[in-house]
Amino acid sequence: LLVAGCEYDVGRNVLDGIFHITSFGCTETPVCDRSMTPDAIIDEIHRCGGIAILAHPAWSLNTPEQILGCADFDATEIYNSVSDWGMSDRPYSGVIVDQIASYGLFLPLLATDDTHYYNGDQCRGWVCVEADAVEELGLVEALRQGKFYATMGPEVHLERISPTAVRLTCSPAVKVAFLSNAVWSSGRMVRGKGITEAVYEFKRHEIYVRAEVTDADGRVGYSNIIPV
Repeated sequence: LLVAGCEYDVGRNVLDGIFHITSFGCTETPVCDRSMTPDAIIDEIHRCGGIAILAHPAWSLNTPEQILGCADFDATEIYNSVSDWGMSDRPYSGVIVDQIASYGLFLPLLATDDTHYYNGDQCRGWVCVEADAVEELGLVEALRQGKFYATMGPEVHLERISPTAVRLTCSPAVKVAFLSNAVWSSGRMVRGKGITEAVYEFKRHEIYVRAEVTDADGRVGYSNIIPV
């Protein structure tokens, strides 16, 4: 299944903000160009019925202030394989994700390959969606509703089991990390062999939690954010 999309490149100055904004699932073609602001491009994507995704914020050196100052992104990439290929080495955007989440912006998290070179950058990141059928509307709506997880391979399922706790179930892992706005917290790291389940109790001042699962081959799965 192919779903139409486009990546819009805005800005040339890191200090002012370089944004790569991906449209997905539009029902008509957005009318966008480089003279437009990020807000205007996002509004146009939404007008056309699509999802506006902030691509590879670490690669683009986006700051939390720049992201928070924009209009409503629908998701962002936590992992982008080509950002570790060719001309850069910043594939992982988890620190930025946690910084903006600490301000209350809980964006759904995507993993992508964004393949450019086809010499190892392809098929290294994707999303697994909860959908009734493999068809365009089902995929777009699953992303719109956050019914998916991002991964390089591992399964990762995070659910709230009480007002103060979440449970993670996953494919066999060697490390599980629970991440939040707290700089440090007891019980957030689990290491071992063949880990398939872990529970985390919220700590004082935490406003969200998310999980990352690493398997024996170093591949990572990324849950979406659960607000506390």
